Amino acid sequence: MSTATRTEARIKSVSVTDEAIVAHLTDGRIVSVPLEWSWRLSDATPEQRAHWELIGDGQGVRWPGVDEDLSAEGMLRGTPAKRPVRPQDKGGRRQQIVGQQLWQRLERMDYCDYFKQAALLAKEPMTFREERGGVGSR
Repeated sequence: MSTATRTEARIKSVSVTDEAIVAHLTDGRIVSVPLEWSWRLSDATPEQRAHWELIGDGQGVRWPGVDEDLSAEGMLRGTPAKRPVRPQDKGGRRQQIVGQQLWQRLERMDYCDYFKQAALLAKEPMTFREERGGVGSR
């Protein structure tokens, strides 16, 4: 019989250096991840990095000045945040052109075709009721 119990990791305090985000957990562990894993904190000022607040009972931490939230579980799993691609970044111009072409195509469609296309792209199954001209979830 195992007496081990799984407890949820909770953050007691956090600090951000020029190289790392360091979380001190309530069970005594110290978790450190590279600062570049959070592009928002990488771009933040030292004052913004120093202003944080706990989420819930320490399940995570929030930096309201830079709109960044990190969870203890995410830090333990090692899940870095990806910086969004900007139009001026490599490949961004192509994405912008493809997006414009998509909108031009959608503008030419009537609404029935638009909703049929949306139903095909949706992750949740959707049905199209032509007799009513609407879309509904199953």
